[in-house]
Amino acid sequence: MNSKQRIDSEPENGDARGHGASPCCSDIKEYVMRRNEAFLLLDKDKIVKMMKEHEIEIPENETVFWASVHIARTKMTDFSKDVKAESQMWLRENGFAV
Repeated sequence: MNSKQRIDSEPENGDARGHGASPCCSDIKEYVMRRNEAFLLLDKDKIVKMMKEHEIEIPENETVFWASVHIARTKMTDFSKDVKAESQMWLRENGFAV
């Protein structure tokens, strides 16, 4: 193997920093798919489960919980303008600045 091949090729078990190639990417893709499903469907049980898995504090106040969900939906780059508009409307209707 010449020096150019060593520089340009990724090690079989991950990149030069020791990160795994496939497992890392598939974990991220799986997480994003799960997150998107939960947030698109506004599935509180799934959202809460994910928050607990990632040690994110769950607001006790129901309105604050849903506001955080709708704010997150407006920031997700792979959500449509319609989904974001729906969340912006919810936020406005519940007294939150958009």
